[in-house]
Amino acid sequence: MKKIFITIIFLLALIITACFGNFPLNGGIIPAKATLTAQEIKDQIKAKEAEVKKLEEELLKYKKEVSGAKAQQKTLNNYIAQLNGQIKELNLEIKITNSRISGTTLNIQELNLDISEKDRIIDRLKYFMEITIQSIYENDRENQLLSFLNNNNLSDFLNQVKFTENLQNELFKNLEKFKLLKSEVENNKAELERAKIDLEKQKETLADQEKITNSQKDKKTSVLIKTKSIEAKFQSLSKEAEAKQKDMQKEIYELEEKLRYVLDPTTYPAARKGLLFMPTEGVISQGYGSVAAGSVTSDFYKFHNGIDIASGMGTIIKAAESGKIIASGEAPYAYGKWIVIDHENGLVTLYGHMSLKKASLGQRVKRGEVIGYMGSTGLSTGPHLHFTVYGANTFIEKKSAISGTLPIGASINPRDYL
Repeated sequence: MKKIFITIIFLLALIITACFGNFPLNGGIIPAKATLTAQEIKDQIKAKEAEVKKLEEELLKYKKEVSGAKAQQKTLNNYIAQLNGQIKELNLEIKITNSRISGTTLNIQELNLDISEKDRIIDRLKYFMEITIQSIYENDRENQLLSFLNNNNLSDFLNQVKFTENLQNELFKNLEKFKLLKSEVENNKAELERAKIDLEKQKETLADQEKITNSQKDKKTSVLIKTKSIEAKFQSLSKEAEAKQKDMQKEIYELEEKLRYVLDPTTYPAARKGLLFMPTEGVISQGYGSVAAGSVTSDFYKFHNGIDIASGMGTIIKAAESGKIIASGEAPYAYGKWIVIDHENGLVTLYGHMSLKKASLGQRVKRGEVIGYMGSTGLSTGPHLHFTVYGANTFIEKKSAISGTLPIGASINPRDYL
């Protein structure tokens, strides 16, 4: 009985320590207190979420103000004001990304803390189960007859049998706890890996946003240097650029006009909604087809070979379908910075007016993968994506007689596939 009594006391001590104490593990080393408690981290995560929400509301309000503003006469002051507006918008996006990075970093800290705490409890449970198994072994039913003979009365013997049963029940309970905790730790670790990947993507986005912002600042500086802040000089440069834009659009129109009429419909997929992924967020500011007389763009060309999707400077652009980057270039008086993807299904897609290209020539991309950011490079009245779908066997690259390299092909209405 003395042995049983000592074992009970020892096991009770273990239970109390496992649940409430700082039972020393790993050679008796007690983990140092975390810099932040779990609750402090949760509070900071909530604060960051509120900060992101407030910044997003501010950005949305600003975008509405910009989109609701009436078109202004093309003057130097208005052009600089437009660039300043884009820079302000990009700076807000950078603030949002920074806040998201802080929130994700806190989330990683919270997950690490939770994993460490669960690992600590798992180690205690493992130790406790080892002691329990040892006690069960020492009080095994195989020795019941001997125990019965050694005990002075039946009551002591039954107490010992009951004690062994209780040990077994406690072992099963702890085993279930152990399995549950192990499963939770594995889930936490998977979530931690996802959070780390998100963090790297957010940091990459931040670096891209800073590049785009610096590009817009450089553009502003370049205009001010070229014009020397003289309106007449700005108007002269604008007219010169407009003349080149007209000539380039005429060049594109004449090269593509004949191709559209000889395009063989058996060489590309029949119209099917959802075959292509909408490559960016925004509103369709211009559709596919003949350009109405008197419109802003009718001075430059008669036929719009794609759709324009307008949104803020630096909006993410994604691949409409998996494929390979088969062409990439820059046409200062047409599509600006552009890339082309061959989807290897009879269709090729063009993405124009980018502020920054993320995909490079020869790279294979997946449907929905980030390939660049929206901009206003080339012939553009504001940030938007020019999206064209070509019949793959008609697509070529052509050196422009005016400036840069042009993507040329027989276009198909993108709305047939989006």
